[in-house]
Amino acid sequence: PSKKLQGEKERLNIENLSVLVMGKFNAGKSAMMNALFGQKFLGDAPVPKTAVIAEISYSEQEDITLYPKKGKWKDGDQPFKCKKEDLDKYTSIDHSADDNWETPFDKVVIKYPLDFCKNGIMLVDSPGLDDPTSNDRITKEYLPKADTIIYCMSSAQAYSAVDADQISILRSSGYTSIIFVITYWDVIKNNDELTGSNGAEELSKYLTDILSPLTDLGKEGIFFVSSIDALIGKMNNNQELLKSSGILEIEAKAEKILA
Repeated sequence: PSKKLQGEKERLNIENLSVLVMGKFNAGKSAMMNALFGQKFLGDAPVPKTAVIAEISYSEQEDITLYPKKGKWKDGDQPFKCKKEDLDKYTSIDHSADDNWETPFDKVVIKYPLDFCKNGIMLVDSPGLDDPTSNDRITKEYLPKADTIIYCMSSAQAYSAVDADQISILRSSGYTSIIFVITYWDVIKNNDELTGSNGAEELSKYLTDILSPLTDLGKEGIFFVSSIDALIGKMNNNQELLKSSGILEIEAKAEKILA
């Protein structure tokens, strides 16, 4: 109880409202974040994974600062500026190449003219839950300060055992109005078009039945998102594609909850 109260106290002292984005490796977190940005900002390739915690808030001018861990970065411990096009090489890692690799950076702070964050919202993009070097820190440092949770799951592996355990922990910690985002939904829809099947509707109903009791938002807290369609829609101002992607509903729901 005292730990939770301390977290509440810290949250009251923070000017921004914090939205923590969570999920396993390859859950589509960074792709969804890029869709919110309206441009490819964070690494979302299928092999490299996000390895550095990213704090994202609003600013009229783009500003990216990397914070090294003490004694871990070859160029010293002082924070330094980074260009957007160089960010991926600092924040991604292929754990299949080296399971013991650990990022030399504590976090990256991104300030950007992102409409989603304009009214004092800070997005926190976290590494995969199955990254042993970061999961403990996310749970202890960022979770107690979060005002709401966006929990991402890939449509191909939604509600795994890891997801079930983590969601249970979140709910027992008092986070009951979780926003669930099922990503890579374009893959399911495209497969239906190719095969003439009805997999999207069936999977949507199946996951809604499972997940709706796990959030106080019920069915209104579950979203099926095509992040690539959302990104293309924003970049090309294609309103039809943007609307069908599902990203607009997430933006509206998160803003409503935080308000």
